[in-house]
Amino acid sequence: MSRLPSFFLVGAPRCGTTTLNEVLDAHPETFTSANKEPWFYAVSERSEPFTGPGDGQGVRNRSEYEALFAGSDAAVAVGEASTLYLSSDHAAERIAADVPDARIVVTLRDPVQRAFSNFSQHTWQARETLGFDEALAAGPGRVASGWAPFWDYEALSRYGAQLDRWFRVFDREQIHVILFDDLVSRRSEVLSDLYRHVGVDPSFQPPDAGAVNASGQPRSERLHAFLRGSSGAKRILKALVPSKARAAMREGVDRRNATKAELPTEQRVALEERLRADLEHASELLGTDLVERWFS
Repeated sequence: MSRLPSFFLVGAPRCGTTTLNEVLDAHPETFTSANKEPWFYAVSERSEPFTGPGDGQGVRNRSEYEALFAGSDAAVAVGEASTLYLSSDHAAERIAADVPDARIVVTLRDPVQRAFSNFSQHTWQARETLGFDEALAAGPGRVASGWAPFWDYEALSRYGAQLDRWFRVFDREQIHVILFDDLVSRRSEVLSDLYRHVGVDPSFQPPDAGAVNASGQPRSERLHAFLRGSSGAKRILKALVPSKARAAMREGVDRRNATKAELPTEQRVALEERLRADLEHASELLGTDLVERWFS
């Protein structure tokens, strides 16, 4: 039988998971799936494809999933990152059935900022066509009609309900929760604790990972449309330049063309009020006042 992961980075999305996956992958004692976001334990029993604009489909075949960890025999710890897991109704149970002693890593941020960052990312990718309030209202219907869960921006920011499910399935000591602002302000300490949790040498200092992933708004709509759309010039570029080089070029131009998106105060206040009770529950579960930290 192929080796399965010993640790899982389960989300939430837009909370620094890309950075954490990079620093886990950098550790000499770990092996992480080259496919970030395989989603296997959330989608393996789903027969229908996700139908939202640009939605991924994940890895649904078990042999394909296990193949992601080929070559991991020498690793002390093996892991994968799938931000669809935290909000999934059944991922925790499926992981526990396969890997009962799994080490789980959760990362959270201000839930209003998380929702807006998720919306901004989809807007940046030219997948979101609605304004923020309209997109929040459309989220449940989109997911009910077959779009991926990432489109329900508000639901994915309800951490209390999601943590409840994971704490019912796994012992509390198996679940390590990282707060996004701590990752920014106390990086070295946070990464040492992360390494310790997954069972590798906590003294390892990774090279600087990229800036914590965040999407803004394009300065130039024409340039943004060129990067995200299709054109004769792009087809020529695709034929001449290898895919990895094209991705690096686009990422560099993206960064230079981005401005930080800001959420208007009145929209923030309204969403805070809808999320407050759930964040209070998350605070009780974690033993720290997240309302004071993020909503004060």
